[in-house]
Amino acid sequence: MKSGIFSTRIKYPGGFLLALCFMTGFMIDAWSQAPSFDTTRIYHAMAKARRGEPVTVAVIGGSITNGHAASTEDKRWANLVAGWWQANFPSSEVTLVNAGIGATGSDIGTFRVKKDVIEKDPDFVVVEFAVNDAGLDSDYVKKMMEGIVRQLLGDTSKTGVMLLLLKMEDGGTAQADHKVVADYYEIPWVSQVDLIGPALTADGLTLRDVYFDNPGVHPNDLGMQYIADFITEVLDSILHHLPADEALPEINLTLPPPLMTDVYATTYTFTPTTLIPDVNTGWETGLYQWTSDIPGSELAFTLDGNAVAIQYTKVFSTERGRIEAWVDDGPHKVIDAFFTETWGTKPCFELVAEDLPDGDHTLHIKILTENDPQSNGHFFPLMSVYKAGNITSAPPIAVPGTPVKTLTGNAVTLDGSSSNDPDGDTITEYKWSVEEFPAASTANIADDTLSVTFFTPDEAGYYKIGLVVTGGGAAKCYPALADTCCCHQCNSCSRCRCRYCSSNH
Repeated sequence: MKSGIFSTRIKYPGGFLLALCFMTGFMIDAWSQAPSFDTTRIYHAMAKARRGEPVTVAVIGGSITNGHAASTEDKRWANLVAGWWQANFPSSEVTLVNAGIGATGSDIGTFRVKKDVIEKDPDFVVVEFAVNDAGLDSDYVKKMMEGIVRQLLGDTSKTGVMLLLLKMEDGGTAQADHKVVADYYEIPWVSQVDLIGPALTADGLTLRDVYFDNPGVHPNDLGMQYIADFITEVLDSILHHLPADEALPEINLTLPPPLMTDVYATTYTFTPTTLIPDVNTGWETGLYQWTSDIPGSELAFTLDGNAVAIQYTKVFSTERGRIEAWVDDGPHKVIDAFFTETWGTKPCFELVAEDLPDGDHTLHIKILTENDPQSNGHFFPLMSVYKAGNITSAPPIAVPGTPVKTLTGNAVTLDGSSSNDPDGDTITEYKWSVEEFPAASTANIADDTLSVTFFTPDEAGYYKIGLVVTGGGAAKCYPALADTCCCHQCNSCSRCRCRYCSSNH
């Protein structure tokens, strides 16, 4: 499609080298104005592939990375880059992990990079958020991108990292802020922002020719090819100077002091199934979201950390409403789930509070009465709750089974085997207890340390059975209560209420 001279400066054992790959045509100068970059981690990924070992290439970004507007999957820039690895290292099995999610920026990225990328144990990662970060506060963008970078560089897998800097047709980009972070950490970056103009001029094309939509945000197949070519030309130059295995430089795992902050280098995501509210008036939970459409309904969660944020969605719908969110006694933020644009559902991130002291805090979320003038509803979907900074792992969740009704003298099975740890750790201890009971009752739990045990009520009335679980080295545990209602005569009770799921039974 195009040819040229590619010029870049690469850090390699013995110093810095100006590498030139001569072709005919124009010059692509990716890093001519940039400081020197440390390619040691990428060297190690390439050396691993050269030895015929399997390698994993991962990409994270927004809809451009996901491949929106590419006609087929194999024409996405990510697939083309993975193809470069396979073509240059045919004895290696190359796996592509595409963690692109449309309409997301580096703020959501810094909270999902661990699960979506790092846990896949990648050897080489390309990070792309410059389009979706465009127009945001400069310091905000830099600290969120720094969170992604510090997590990737702090990973013991010694991942090679590269930043991809893209722009919209109108020039919108966060390249300047992303460059600051990349340069500080000596990470290679590839700028479609700088390279696309000269490349198109040499090929007799315009920006309009490489975008699918108008105004241009998403590259078409041709635009995807240009992006992939810019990246692979850099990889070609690095590969050209790849040392022998015995001469590979050692990776420096010591990170410099934070450029902006290291708060977002440690993050945790609570999903609707792993975050148990301290207060719930009128909200319902499902597998993917907490929801409510009742003005005044409130949620309150206890969580630790130095920063707290939420993820929700916006959509153009007259059912959507607003919430206010605040931490402890801090300022209240009004957050609107109504979207004035009509292109679809947008994942949204809101930083509720930061610069919090260490320790536990309470996040409050409340449905407001007022809403956007174009909406007459109050529906709000809460997708995730985030914490960052000096945090502990999530406590295990006690699941004591469903409430039951039985006759006096009948044994009730207490099943806590569905209890779980959000981090995937093993539950190590179970502790059952009788929290409330009829005054004359002397009934005890058969064995209060088993995951599944038995309890036989001896008096008619209302019993509350508690379960506390311990696991994963968590510093604290959340108790859950299951109600057992025993009525000697009718075998039913209208006042049974499960404090675990907050519903009548």
